[in-house]
Amino acid sequence: MGVRDASGAFRCYRVSLLKVARLDRVRSRGYSFQQEVLHACHQAGGRFGETPILFENRKFGYSKVSFQESIRSISMLVYLGVKSYFRRPLHKPVFRR
Repeated sequence: MGVRDASGAFRCYRVSLLKVARLDRVRSRGYSFQQEVLHACHQAGGRFGETPILFENRKFGYSKVSFQESIRSISMLVYLGVKSYFRRPLHKPVFRR
């Protein structure tokens, strides 16, 4: 999709793109929601821009992501990749503003 950070960032979307992206079909209920919305916008022909940030590693504490949520999110990303590979459109979708 041409992005470096698909997992967490501040995002702005055009409402017109979100209407085309068919978010009613989003299946994720956990952290993979962010990637699935990004994928849906990409499939709808959206373009992306990024402003890099410096993220410091955690010095203490624990992640709030459980092992089960990690597996669920990875499974969703694999599903989206396989689905996208086998359902490639014959033409590139065009997003109209």
